[in-house]
Amino acid sequence: MQLRAPDLSPQVVAQECGGLRVQLTVERRRQSAAVADVLITDAAGQILPDLSRVVLAFTRTTQANATTTLVAQHREAGHYTTISQFLLMSDSWTVEVIMRRANGVTVNCMFFVAL
Repeated sequence: MQLRAPDLSPQVVAQECGGLRVQLTVERRRQSAAVADVLITDAAGQILPDLSRVVLAFTRTTQANATTTLVAQHREAGHYTTISQFLLMSDSWTVEVIMRRANGVTVNCMFFVAL
């Protein structure tokens, strides 16, 4: 039987941006891809039915000249998810969540996480 290190604890950060409550959870798994999940609600906690697109832009703070953007997939009510191996690199990251509503209004929300 081969022992492996346990998965790392997920990072969870939340804030209000443009009248929306945005919660970002980043979970790194050793030797595997990392999962970034975004839960988006209105300020009262109600799921928004009118989000047409959610994009996550990841920038390593030590390499601020390179940003990777991923379109998040709608997983379940209010949750949008991306899976990527590049988040396995230990560093401080800026994660910008870009949300486009059906009426064309775009809301950006910036987070800082250390992985």
